[in-house]
Amino acid sequence: MKRTIVYILIMLISTTIIIAKNKLTCDEKVTLSGKLITELYYGPPGFGEDPQHDPKVYPYILDVKEPVAVKCDDEFGGDIDNISKFQVVFNEAQLQLVKEKFLKGKQVQLVGALFFRDNANHYTEVLIDAEKIIELETDDPIEKSIIEGKQISIDLNDVDIDQIKIYRNMVFAKYGRKFTNTSLNNIFYFSNRYPFKINNSYSDTLLTQIDKKNIEILSKYEQLKGSTIILDKINLPAQVKDFEALYGFNYTIEYPDEDDPSPWGQTIRWSNINNNFSLSVLADGDQEYDPNSSVSIYCVKAIPNKIFKINNSLILNKSTLNEIRLEFNHYGLKESNFADLKIEVNTMWIYFKFENNVLVEVVQATFDIDIAD
Repeated sequence: MKRTIVYILIMLISTTIIIAKNKLTCDEKVTLSGKLITELYYGPPGFGEDPQHDPKVYPYILDVKEPVAVKCDDEFGGDIDNISKFQVVFNEAQLQLVKEKFLKGKQVQLVGALFFRDNANHYTEVLIDAEKIIELETDDPIEKSIIEGKQISIDLNDVDIDQIKIYRNMVFAKYGRKFTNTSLNNIFYFSNRYPFKINNSYSDTLLTQIDKKNIEILSKYEQLKGSTIILDKINLPAQVKDFEALYGFNYTIEYPDEDDPSPWGQTIRWSNINNNFSLSVLADGDQEYDPNSSVSIYCVKAIPNKIFKINNSLILNKSTLNEIRLEFNHYGLKESNFADLKIEVNTMWIYFKFENNVLVEVVQATFDIDIAD
């Protein structure tokens, strides 16, 4: 009986020690691991009492697997048990890193100091002021295939084009290729995310047949994604240089006649982008090229017998007049003299042109072209 009591006391003492070790303290540097997410919270004045009008905020949150206890000896805090979510305070450089490395939704390790919430912008009971962020071992099957030299067999239709570019360059980075793009070097060699190192003796001969096949697969998806026009990706009025940044410098410029200045200005045209579509913009100016010229109209036109997506829903050379009506009817589609249909969305005018009942051209403008005519 005495022996049993002694065992129980030892177990109680051991448990107490373990709990004490697991209790974290505010203002001391800690290391926490978990999933980096964003969550919806409501801001002032109602903080959710009026969800329709209170502003929505999405702070970064570290969701840890095992809840922890935190001791905060200040006027706001105290002892808090079972904390599983910590709002994360990042500096600008860290926020940029999170975006560049697509860390949202991934397992990360944070080093920083805990502190108790003390104002309306703090949405969890305890926050962590991050000093360092490290991505833990990836569970990304595409990365694993590339790193382990296996052929990619996963559908990439829902993957962002910027992430696909990173995947494609990762094939080269695992052999140490040094990129002219500084951001790629930072991602692959200076971020603590990948085990890659720059190889000054790099050569494409290091690539295997599977590597080359993966590059081919990723390039095809990249071309497909590049054939997607997001009409609100550039907010009009924009500048010529904004389009150059997206579509490059392989374009032609049609200047207005010197004897008959056009009220529309210059026409700058990108032909056969990815062999799928052409893009034309109307920019201010007469006989001189200026990358800062204002653009108030741009037109996307399909190459015959080719298709590409608009807003991930409409498909030129495929979407029909009835499909456009169903897709945009809630905006109040109207008949147009310039095109077949038009709508006004957020002070922008969008025009749809059809041939044989099939969508072949979309134009966006900052004004009603019908009235301007």
